[in-house]
Amino acid sequence: MPPTPDDGVDTTDTRHQLRKARETILTALLRVSALAGSIAFLITINLILELEQPILLVAYLIANVVIWYVAIRRKLPYWLRGGLVLALAYTLALIDLISFGFSEDTISYLAAFSLFGMIFFGGGAGAITLLLSTGTLVCAGVALSIGGFVPLVNPLKELAITPMVVTSVIFLATMGAVQSGVAVLLHSLEHALQNDRDLRLALDSERGILAQRIIERTYELAAARDEAHAMSQRLATQNQYLESLHRTTVDLLDRHMLDELLQKVVERATAILNAPYGVLALIEHDELVVYACTDNQPFMQQARIGRDAAPLWWQACDTMQAVTTEEYMRSSQRLRLFDALQLCAEANFPLILGQRSMGVLTLGRVSPGHYFTAEQSAQGMLFSQLAAVMLDNAQLHTTARSEIDKRQRAYVALQATAEALQTQNDELDAFAHTVAHDIKSPLTAMVGYAHLLQITLQSLENAEIDEYLSKISANGYKLSSIVEALLLLASTSIDNQVPLMPLQMNSILSDLPQRLQELTSKRPVQMRMPESWPVAMGYAPWVEEIWVNYVSNAVKYGGDGLVITLGADEAVDGYVRFWVRDSGPGLSEEQQARLFTPFTRLHKDRAPGHGLGLSIVRRIVDRLGGEVGVESSPGQGSTFYFTLPTDSTILAAYASEITSSAR
Repeated sequence: MPPTPDDGVDTTDTRHQLRKARETILTALLRVSALAGSIAFLITINLILELEQPILLVAYLIANVVIWYVAIRRKLPYWLRGGLVLALAYTLALIDLISFGFSEDTISYLAAFSLFGMIFFGGGAGAITLLLSTGTLVCAGVALSIGGFVPLVNPLKELAITPMVVTSVIFLATMGAVQSGVAVLLHSLEHALQNDRDLRLALDSERGILAQRIIERTYELAAARDEAHAMSQRLATQNQYLESLHRTTVDLLDRHMLDELLQKVVERATAILNAPYGVLALIEHDELVVYACTDNQPFMQQARIGRDAAPLWWQACDTMQAVTTEEYMRSSQRLRLFDALQLCAEANFPLILGQRSMGVLTLGRVSPGHYFTAEQSAQGMLFSQLAAVMLDNAQLHTTARSEIDKRQRAYVALQATAEALQTQNDELDAFAHTVAHDIKSPLTAMVGYAHLLQITLQSLENAEIDEYLSKISANGYKLSSIVEALLLLASTSIDNQVPLMPLQMNSILSDLPQRLQELTSKRPVQMRMPESWPVAMGYAPWVEEIWVNYVSNAVKYGGDGLVITLGADEAVDGYVRFWVRDSGPGLSEEQQARLFTPFTRLHKDRAPGHGLGLSIVRRIVDRLGGEVGVESSPGQGSTFYFTLPTDSTILAAYASEITSSAR
């Protein structure tokens, strides 16, 4: 750990730096001294040889060797190198003193000795070297002044002691001042080094704190970056989920068929939550009935699951909470039907609507370790709630649709009833009109002739009586035919059931000439018909009335030189087409549109009648499951036709249909 500002000052390090500085100075001095000593030795070697003092030669040579050795061997201990330098300086001073006496070189060597002691070993060593140098000068001066010794090379005259003492004092003062200055410099250097040390410690501390903060901030930024990345991934996943949920919502809203909706819910859920297996089951009594599942598990179709078979499913329904299971195959509560799938994880999401559970949506995964996370469980719950709303919406739509269809059918039936009632009302109005006119007219004539006979019988001739009775009889027949037509029209009500059988058309038409005798007796008519007829299904008395009405109309409106042809076409799509063709003037489109309407007569001035014939034909043919129609053009004659089924099943189905519609 880097030091902090509260750490104590390491003075050892400062001393070490000061010693390194002294070593640097020592090394520099040794190199300079070695080089200068070698140069001085080479310069003074001739002088030394002339003096014939071999001791000086040896001394200077040894001094140079020692200085070079110490300068080169930097691995020697500092105290040894410094001590050797001090010893060498003091030895040279003594040799020079002995050789030359009290000379400048001697003072220089002693000054170097004092100064080196101060520089190399501190103030204490400097004081000792200074005192030793001063003492040496004093002792040498006294000895020289009293003749205690004589220099070997330069014997001096007798010197007074006073100059020697003054020189020593000056040396002491000068070197003391120099040592004091050096001490101040060394102290300043030490203080500077200490300040530098303190500054470095402070900087190191600040750098350490800053580095620690940078590291912490880096970790924070890395954590924030990882969190932002994770958040970005979660947001991307969430956005993807919401987008899929939106598409699912839009898709499901368009689906109202329950089976299709449930299958789509399963497909969407497996896609969104990345599960290959999915099942949707709804609660019915005490069972969960599977209504939809993925295609890879057809054995689940319409399966009915009790509480004992799938406890986890029912747990989700009862608690209305998601129930997830890891290591599904090891669970004792697993559904045995899923054993073949080898599921590794299962998630069950209840379909909740209000305060009740409608069923469960179950998803399964098979990849080892691919479990459902808490976030996926929350997404599954959201999806299941959406599915429940859609399911309820589909059920409401189905109910509403059923009610609408029911009301629509009721409306159609009511409308049909209204139309039938309107038709009946129209028929009643027409009936009243007929009764008021057609029936009243012959009755009035009958009553009038009868009354006339009553009051004039005694005065009438037999011929007149016969005429009146004939007119009464004719009006009676006319009234009888009108009543029969009305009765026949009433008999074709859908409430009346008639037996249906194959028609023998030749037998039905055998009485036709006799029934039309009154009409055909008044005008010549040629009537043609085939010898054999195709077989159709119907009710013979009603079919006879169809032929009577068609032929009688042809006779009434056919004009002169009338030719009436009866015939039939081959069966097409199960129906036979029967027809009556005349050679009359034909009908316009407007006239054709008014045909088959009850109590409608197109040519009141051309033939007598009451307008019920074609309406009776239409009512009969409708009851027998066929169709009526006319093909005509002005001047081209007319063809009236009707169709009948050839198979009794067709007729029975039609009869059942019209009966149901009427009800």
